[in-house]
Amino acid sequence: MSLTNRKNAVDEHYNSNMTQEEQFRSEFWNKLQNGMRVWVPLHIKNILKLSNLDNASCLQDLDDAAIKELESFAKTIMLKKVKNEPDLTQYYGVFNEEPENFEFVIGDKLILKRMVKFTQATPFEYWTSRTSESYAMPSTQKSDKDPDTDISTEISKVNRLVKKVVNETTPYLSETHRVNLLNGVDTNISIEKDAYDVLQCYKATITCPVCHQNLNFTKSMTKTNYNPRWIISNLKRHFETHFIVQPDNKKITKQTKKKKIQL
Repeated sequence: MSLTNRKNAVDEHYNSNMTQEEQFRSEFWNKLQNGMRVWVPLHIKNILKLSNLDNASCLQDLDDAAIKELESFAKTIMLKKVKNEPDLTQYYGVFNEEPENFEFVIGDKLILKRMVKFTQATPFEYWTSRTSESYAMPSTQKSDKDPDTDISTEISKVNRLVKKVVNETTPYLSETHRVNLLNGVDTNISIEKDAYDVLQCYKATITCPVCHQNLNFTKSMTKTNYNPRWIISNLKRHFETHFIVQPDNKKITKQTKKKKIQL
């Protein structure tokens, strides 16, 4: 093969790879926008592209801290790369005339948050299918409804966990005493969201039936590759302060040393 032909072959291979890359990026944005039913502004696409975040695998881990890093990247490193472009609107949106002051406006941030939620909820097969229409998306009815509708379900889960903790820490009590003890537990569930109305966690508050102290524990909904569950270690520790093991292996409450508890 002559030097010229070899160079042409290299160029052809390079152009082919670039075409595949651009095709991959185009398919990603088409599937994302079609699935979300939202048009993503060009400057958001370009910032994510230059940050190597225009793919479902990386985008699903984008959080508030990473968004701040993107804004800093756009004002420094990216600006050096694109400052000679004739029109900076495609990179900075409404900040095209003052890119050094760039930040995502509220609409940009809401779109980014929705993009993160969509990529987290979308299975791998959706992104690898030939078209977004060829893969049947699972129903989003449950995830789209207001989390308030799940409060009763979470209360039931918490009550079962409390019952389990009571059973583990009071094996010496009769079933009747345990029932009376559990009847004194008051359970409330609240929802915590971030500034973009995205669910962050469920927060449970129960009233201890022994000392009437309010005990708080949470169920985080923001971690990826993580099955959300209630973290009840502090609840168990609290009950263990009331029910301790004596040398004769009988359990009594600290409170009963001072006064009799009505169970």
